[in-house]
Amino acid sequence: MLWNAFPWHPHRRGECYSNRSPTRAECSGGLVILDALLEAMPQARLFAVGRHAQRALSVIGREAVLLRHPAQGGAVQFRHALRQAMREPPAAADGTD
Repeated sequence: MLWNAFPWHPHRRGECYSNRSPTRAECSGGLVILDALLEAMPQARLFAVGRHAQRALSVIGREAVLLRHPAQGGAVQFRHALRQAMREPPAAADGTD
């Protein structure tokens, strides 16, 4: 399952097909939904796609494997890092391996 830290499509006013980074206020508003989703899926392995996602997870006390966001020329690095992360066994819940 893939879920955005900000679960709606942020676009420029009047341009519904545009894309922009969510504001801090928008990201904060999405944290309740993100936290509820993760509470419902306690065994989920978390991958943060980009720093926005990493920050959002950190705010709600979650750690995740950071993956470079595929935008702005990062698609190759993203695919490589995701393949590598999926091959590694999940970390133990108590922090031991």
